[in-house]
This record gives sequence, C-alpha cells and structure tokens, in this order.
Amino acid sequence: MFPKVEESELIKNEFSRLKGICYLDHTGSALYADSQINNVMKDLKTHLYGNPHSTGDPSAACEKLINNIRFNSTLLIARLFFVSSLPRILEHFNTRPEKYTVIFTSGATGALKTVAECFEWDEDDDNTGPKNAISENDAIYRSRGGTFAYTQDNHTSVLGMRELMPTENLLCLTRDEAHEALDNMPSADSFHSTSSRNSLFAYPAQSNFSGTKYPLKWIETCRNGALDLYTGNRVKSRWYTVLDASAYVPCNHLDLGKYKPDFIAVSFYKMFGYPTGLGALLVRNKTGVAVLRRKKYFGGGTVEVVLARNRHHVFKKKFHEKFEDGTIDFLSVVAVGHGLDTLRALAGPMRAVACRTFGLAAYLYDQMSGARHGNGSPVFRVYADTEYRCESTQGGVVNFNVLRANGKYVGYNEVKNLANNYGIVLRVGCFCNPGACQTHLGHTDQELRRNQEVIGHVCGDHIDLIDNRPTGSVRVSFGYSSSESDADTLYNTLVEQFWQNNSMAPVDRPQISIEEYNKMDLRVSRIFVYPIKSCGAYETDEWELEPYGFKYDRSWAVVSSSGVCMTQMEEPKLCLVKPYFDLKSGTMTLVYAGESQQTLIQ
Repeated sequence: MFPKVEESELIKNEFSRLKGICYLDHTGSALYADSQINNVMKDLKTHLYGNPHSTGDPSAACEKLINNIRFNSTLLIARLFFVSSLPRILEHFNTRPEKYTVIFTSGATGALKTVAECFEWDEDDDNTGPKNAISENDAIYRSRGGTFAYTQDNHTSVLGMRELMPTENLLCLTRDEAHEALDNMPSADSFHSTSSRNSLFAYPAQSNFSGTKYPLKWIETCRNGALDLYTGNRVKSRWYTVLDASAYVPCNHLDLGKYKPDFIAVSFYKMFGYPTGLGALLVRNKTGVAVLRRKKYFGGGTVEVVLARNRHHVFKKKFHEKFEDGTIDFLSVVAVGHGLDTLRALAGPMRAVACRTFGLAAYLYDQMSGARHGNGSPVFRVYADTEYRCESTQGGVVNFNVLRANGKYVGYNEVKNLANNYGIVLRVGCFCNPGACQTHLGHTDQELRRNQEVIGHVCGDHIDLIDNRPTGSVRVSFGYSSSESDADTLYNTLVEQFWQNNSMAPVDRPQISIEEYNKMDLRVSRIFVYPIKSCGAYETDEWELEPYGFKYDRSWAVVSSSGVCMTQMEEPKLCLVKPYFDLKSGTMTLVYAGESQQTLIQ
C-alpha cells in the first residue's frame, strides 16, 4: 500500500557513526550529520567571531552573520571574512523580515515562556507607565474577559504557561472539542470584536505523543472568534495563537506565507540535531508585536539606558533586542545556518520528508495492527488518533505498548531494556505530554494523583505498571535519515521476543483496589531486601520501613566504567552477588563465589 522507502548511500555515509544502531527517537532529537559538524568546525577554525555586543571586526562580523541568519539579509564582509550563502530561518519558513521577527531563545520552552510572561491581556496592560500604578490584583481583575485556551494534547511547557497568565479564564479542549470549536469558520458578521480584551490559544502543529497533525487552518478560525462562539463568551476577545511547532518542523514544511500564527516556538536540535540549547520565537509583526509588551526583567543588551540608583530603564527600540537578555549563544547561531544548509542538502524538500516519514510510520502501524499471538490476542496496543491513511493528518510517529498472550501489559521499561540490548534507540514514558498520555491510557485525574501521592510514581521513574495498567508507553519516531529497515528491525525484534504461542484465551481478572486489599487478612511470611539493584536478596524476619519502602532497598547499583547502570539483562551473574548486613557495625558484606568484600553502609 505504501511505497518502499530505501536508504541512500549518501545518508548511510553521513550517519556512519550509528554502526548498526537503529535510531528511532527523531522526535526526541534529530541526528546531526557528519558534514554538518565538519562545516561548523571548519567555519569556526577559519573565521574569527567575537561577542556581538563588543566592538572590533570579529564582533562586527559575528553580528552581521547573525542578522543574516535572522533577517534573510545579504551578507558581504570584507577582508578576512566571507560571503555567506547559508540559508536563513525566515526563508526556510517561506516568509520575510517584514512579516515575522526572530527572537533567539534557549529552545521551544523558552519561546513559550516568553509569550506567557509578556503577553498583554488588556490594551492598557502595559509596563511603560509608573511601576506602582497597576497592582497585580487590578491586572487580574481587568483581564477576566481574556481567556487562555489550550488543547489537552500539549507539551508540559504549554501547560506551564497558564501559571504565568494573569487571567482566571482557562479553557482546556479535548481533541474532539477542539475540532468541534475550530473546524468551521465563523460567519463574517458573527464576530467583529472591538473589545480591549485579548485572549490566547496554544496548540501543537503535531502531537509529540501520537504524531497527530492538528489543522493549521485553526489559526484563522481562532482569529475570527471561533472560541468565543464555542464558549458563549459575552465579552468578545481579540484572539491570538501560539503554535508549538517543535515536533512539526523537523519533518514538515511550515509555510508562514500561507498560515500566519501570531507566535511560533521551535527548537533547532529537533530539526537537525545541532546545536542544542537554542531555539526561536517567531513573532508576527502585524499582530504579535503589539501584544508582547509586558516584559519586566531585562539583561545586558536589551536596554538603551538604565540607572543603578533609581528605578529607571528604557528598552531598546528593535523588537528582538528587547527579549534576548544577555549575550545570545552566537556560535550556536552560526551553527544554525549550517544546520539549515544540511537539512536542505540531505533531506530535500520538506514536503517530501513529510511523505517519507509518514510512509514509514504507516508501514509500521499496519504491521503492528495485524500482529497476533498464537491464541489470536493482539501483540501491540497502538495509541493513535488516526488510521495512518493521510500524511496531512498524521506524522512519522507510532506510540504503543506490548501485550502478552494473556492480555497483560509488558512494562515499557522491559521493552526499553530489550531494545537497548538489540541496538534500538526509542523513548518510553509520557514524553512530557501528560494530557495525551492520560487520554490514551484512560487514567482519571484521581488515579494520577493517587499514583503520585500514595504509590510514589513520578515522571521518569521506574514504575511502568500499576495494577497491570501502564503508566506510560513506547514511542518510535522517524526522521529524514530513517529507512524501512529501521521499522523492520524494531518490529521483528519485538515479535521475536514477545510473541507467545499460547492457546489459552486471555485471562480477564478483576482488578482489586487498595481499599479491598486493606480489608483482606494478609500475613507476611518472608521479607527480602535487595540493597543492590539486580543483585541477590537479603532475607530477614524484620526490617525498618521508610516512606518509600524498605530501608537500603535498591540503594546501590553496579555501574560500568562509563558510569552506566548495569542490570541482569547485561550481566546475568549479578544475581550471584549476595549481601549480608551487620547493622550494629554498620557494614554490608558482599559474597560472590566464596569471596567476600565488606562495605561500610551509611
């Protein structure tokens, strides 16, 4: 059904360092190419770049190169410097500096935080007047007509924006609610707002959980008051959109000549792997500049004048200079130009990359959807919002959990450890998208709070199953360097390791709640403590309990020379290491094959 995707020799040569590694975490980070890094290093070794806030030719050259990458301007630097042919950021997104301004940030999260801190909810909510003229309570009261709306399927960084919003009107939309509210354009005479209230809608161009692509036409329907119409707001707002494009732009063409969000957040390492720690906020000049005015903090390079003994400062007039506090990571900005150049040379047109990565995801999705154990039960539970039939609605991501023949889930950490042993790089957990994770896994708010408060489960820990229900999932994602063999490697490895020829029907056992357990007459017959992860147990009749379990349990681990924690998956003989405690002397003795070593415990 889908065209076969081959890996070119050029791509193989550019990523030869993988050496058989199957890399399937392109949504986590793109891979940098060999030629990309070589070009960056050659540039830095050939040319002298100084702090753009300093004076002299090296600083002037650096500032001009940064402006070239930022503004699409023609660069001609005399003497020791060079004519740049590097592609520019705005050019990559099919727009011009007259339309959008680029503000460099620490990443997409920094871009979103800038919008949250500086968005003006009321046309009078400005920071240019007397500092004590408007109290915080007054600002909150005046902004009650404004709304911060966001989709449930959003990165944690978007959810964090609401904590900085001086408005009590929050609207969280499920996927179905968002489609209902925004799919249809309001009639021209339905909404014409002259209100001083400003509202903000945040959503991802592509979900980093499932790869679902959300319609970019929502930008215009939101601007025309669709969310006021949906919520029945009596006080109409001027609506603005912040588009989290960090999961979208690595494999898709964001055409800002066609779609015009007010704010766009991107991270460059997700696009081409290097540099890390650098992103951008793109602000639409026609609409976004006027409402990004509540900036309070200022650092070096953002002000025209500031008094030390009196509370007085004046921000710089150039819009982007007001927001780039301190010296930007100027050498990383230089590297962005080479990253865009590499992306254009190796990946080709971004529309072709979108088709390529979608085809790989659809190929894997079809394989997983049809996989069955010997008893007919599914091998995989795939979490998807589409059926992978259209590139315009689905990106190159497949999210899933593995099932045993009896219907029970395989913990995602077991899948991760197995994948590591077979040289497959993937990601597990909730991927900093708690809303999508909760929706697809079917957890209630009460269950999630109980998991944290009672059981102690937190983001990123080792608890992947609670009452045989997964706390997260497995995500694989494709990039322009991926091939069909990557999808086959993953699928064949998982089926080979987890497929069961079990003739029994899946067992449907009722779940027992904690309250029911508390009513049962249970007795502890033996106690085992495992002080060293993956090593043997220490058996005892009694042991001290701490808030998170037995004292000393899993307090230590065996690490390799490179500092990586080792388990029985890598070294099965760890189970032969037996611990013995002498609590009076505060020592633990480890015994292996008749040899012992005494260790002081703290």
